[in-house]
Amino acid sequence: MASPSQLREQLILRALAALCEIADECGKKPAPKSLSLRFLLAYTFVMAGADPKWKWLWDKFWEHTTAPLNPMKPMDDYLRGSGAMTALNGICRQVGYEPNVDLFKMLRNHRKVRRRPEVEPALDLSHANDEPVDDDAA
Repeated sequence: MASPSQLREQLILRALAALCEIADECGKKPAPKSLSLRFLLAYTFVMAGADPKWKWLWDKFWEHTTAPLNPMKPMDDYLRGSGAMTALNGICRQVGYEPNVDLFKMLRNHRKVRRRPEVEPALDLSHANDEPVDDDAA
């Protein structure tokens, strides 16, 4: 059974993984302004200590990820995605994780759905080369 501190760390990492996924995808398509995103931001803010002087990081993440597409703004997708990742780097630091390649690799691996290995049915070849029952081979 996981201790409370282990559970806390697992939940923080899952929340960061979800935020990382949102930051990775918001360049192509802005994230919806959803209760789920608000919860993730509120949860990580509280886990970081809820220091008001750092709240701007969470605000910037929200602003960048949910910014509507603007075809008139040059490099709109790049600016939205890089702004979100910059804010995520700060959020990671505030919750106690150094934002580096290993952390982001681990967060992105959380996205992979673990599935049970599918067992391939055994091939039944008993009828593959049967002789015709009657004289008609067709």
